[in-house]
Amino acid sequence: MWTINDFPAYSMMFGWSTAGMLACPHCMEDSDAFRLIKSGKQSWFDNHRKFLPINHPYRRNTKDFIKNRKVTKQFPGVRSGDEILQDLNNRGLRKVMDVDAEVVNAAISKTCGWNKRSIFWDLPYWREHLLRHNLDVMHIEKNVFDNIFNTVFNIPGKTKDTYKSRDELNKYCRRPQFAQNLVTSKYPDVPFVLNKSQKKDVLEWVKKLRFLDGYASNLGRCVDANKLKMFGMKSHDCHVFMQRNLDEQIPVILCNLEKIFPPSFFDSMEHFPVHLAYEARIAGPVHYRWMYPPERYLRKIKHKIMNKAQVEGSISIGYIMDEAAKFPSFYFKEGDPTLPLKEKRNEVYLDDIVDDDMFEIFKPPGKAIGAEGKRYLADNEYTAAHLYILMNCPEVQPFIDVFITEKRKQFPNLNDEVVNVMTEQEFPSWFEKYVHNRANKISNHYIRTIERGPLREVRTYNGYCVNGFKFHTESYGSYRATDNTGVCIKGSVYNETESDYYGTLVEVIELEFEALPVKRTVLFKCEWFDPTPHIGIVVHPRYKLVDVHGKKRFNKYEPFVLAVQASQVYYCEYPGRTCHRKDWKAVCKIKARAQIDIPASQSTDVMELAFQNDENDVIIEAVVGDEDVLLVASSKMDTSGDVDVDEHLIDHEEETSDEEEFENDVTTSEEEDKPDLDDSDENE
Repeated sequence: MWTINDFPAYSMMFGWSTAGMLACPHCMEDSDAFRLIKSGKQSWFDNHRKFLPINHPYRRNTKDFIKNRKVTKQFPGVRSGDEILQDLNNRGLRKVMDVDAEVVNAAISKTCGWNKRSIFWDLPYWREHLLRHNLDVMHIEKNVFDNIFNTVFNIPGKTKDTYKSRDELNKYCRRPQFAQNLVTSKYPDVPFVLNKSQKKDVLEWVKKLRFLDGYASNLGRCVDANKLKMFGMKSHDCHVFMQRNLDEQIPVILCNLEKIFPPSFFDSMEHFPVHLAYEARIAGPVHYRWMYPPERYLRKIKHKIMNKAQVEGSISIGYIMDEAAKFPSFYFKEGDPTLPLKEKRNEVYLDDIVDDDMFEIFKPPGKAIGAEGKRYLADNEYTAAHLYILMNCPEVQPFIDVFITEKRKQFPNLNDEVVNVMTEQEFPSWFEKYVHNRANKISNHYIRTIERGPLREVRTYNGYCVNGFKFHTESYGSYRATDNTGVCIKGSVYNETESDYYGTLVEVIELEFEALPVKRTVLFKCEWFDPTPHIGIVVHPRYKLVDVHGKKRFNKYEPFVLAVQASQVYYCEYPGRTCHRKDWKAVCKIKARAQIDIPASQSTDVMELAFQNDENDVIIEAVVGDEDVLLVASSKMDTSGDVDVDEHLIDHEEETSDEEEFENDVTTSEEEDKPDLDDSDENE
């Protein structure tokens, strides 16, 4: 259990002040922040070299950071719960409900960062937590992006590059080239501020951005071309610009920023990203621990306000009504029958297939978008579509293995590349003869159907929803504010010569096969970029960022993929008219909202006990029949040392030998209080 809140509320939850030079709740007294002479602000400049490896060259750099200073110390690490609790007890901090809390805590807070004792420390397991309160990633991203953007664009009143910053710059750093000119009394331009032409290029690039449906807002509306700035950007828009996982490179990146920007740029918000990787390793993905869900829920409960004179009461009554209406729905197998099934964004609810023997390739994977059209496939399209269906149908794979075995017996010296070419050219005709040969006894209806191939007449659509994505064809999406045409499929092998395939969706085709039951297959006809490494595609060796050449195409005619195989990507052009990468596009890979990558669970024969258990709980091993049963009993130790076990945990008759009756008798108090409804186990 942890808390999720914005940074001002962090202080109320944790009891540590989030203002001043000790604002970091991870560094605490180990902070190296200082107060600037001219501006009087707290600066976290040169506070990140201690997070680098001990032999990193930045630690010995005396020029680009605080002058004449080498860093030898290391970050001691985040303090444990026991250490924090001992510190609170030694200082004598009070909880806010104590009688003398205000006076005592005010006196203690003058000598340290603590301002109270949090009520959470009364929980018996709170000190065992590795992470008790989450840093607010949402607002950290927002503040860091605004500081960088406003400083680089030199926005008046918001930039961190001020005349006070220039006056005090050389008191801390060796940057005489940025000092004030004594003759003209002006300050020279700094390299991190864009000129007027560069600002126009960046803003024009932002204005042309067309993200995926539901991925970001329309950033073109945030561009002010006259004042050369951006306005009205939401927190999620800033997240789109800063969503790369930095992990262990965060200290290095912050040190590189310190070499560029002045000390006045670095406040506590620029420091907090150095601790985000630690929290991600402890608590997992950030989308479970940031403020987006609470902020969205706040918007929801605000709609429950019917009486503005009694805001809290309206919210409370509305919440109770929702809970009371939702609770009975858990006792219906399919949920509340009075509420319609609401599909989430890009999700598709398909009808159950009556025939369980039907091949997966014939089952509808999604839902078509737009008007239906009809046309006939050309000869090369029909051949390519039929071959792709055969090669990607799992039920046909045994026949492909038989074909390859025959060819290898006939030509023992064939390599894998030649075998693949022969399979693509000769397998369809061989498969047709094999199925029609009565000696092989092929009686499966679906095998015979897929061998004959689809009908020539196909249905076409402008888009398709599948795998949690919404795809649009190029012709349909060219006039829309969003771009949903990017397609990516996994390569068959992963080595230095082959990787993922990237392209754009040209057409959505639905093929139908003859005979009943109705059998349809949806294919995406795509135009692929050249997958040749370092020619048509470049993958960053460390960060795995992908760029594709926008003018180079795949020279092999393989336009079709199954719709269920496709994942969605977005191609982002580089800004600038004379950029050396103007023909290249950066690939932004997207994850579907409704899908979460969960690693396969590892089964174990040893029963793991709960980490958060009462110190007075006693683990009792009981033998019932031929099985060992572990029971957790709430114990009360008397003076004689005996343990009194609650009777409701072990309550079975000696004459009962049936194992099922024993399981029914040994129940938790929660199960005893549950209403006795029919099929309650099934409803759960």
